[in-house]
Amino acid sequence: MAKGALGEALRIPAPDGTRVDVRTPSGETLTATSRGGIAVVPVAAEPGVFEARVALDGGPRELHALRSLLDASESDVRARLQFSRAGETVTTAPAAPREHRESWPWLAALVLLFFALEAWWASRKGAVA
Repeated sequence: MAKGALGEALRIPAPDGTRVDVRTPSGETLTATSRGGIAVVPVAAEPGVFEARVALDGGPRELHALRSLLDASESDVRARLQFSRAGETVTTAPAAPREHRESWPWLAALVLLFFALEAWWASRKGAVA
């Protein structure tokens, strides 16, 4: 069966005129007849596993479809300013990101300054070689 969102009708492939029975996660049985190679079974917005049974000449074929509550907003793991737990709401500020800085440019500048001072000291008037 094709993937679908919560509450979307199930689209089950079956030969034309074939009876399709679907058992919902709550135990309710829904029936549809296929037309154009697909049986469309409207289902309630109920999360869980839907079991479809297609009545074929060679015996029934069972298919399963999953509908879940997961969506993009539940997968968002960015820092949040408000959290709720057991009815209690806590407000926090997200941690400030720390900027990574490399120290080698400062060390290179100090070494360059050292060599410049060394060259100046060695080339001054009255320097003894």
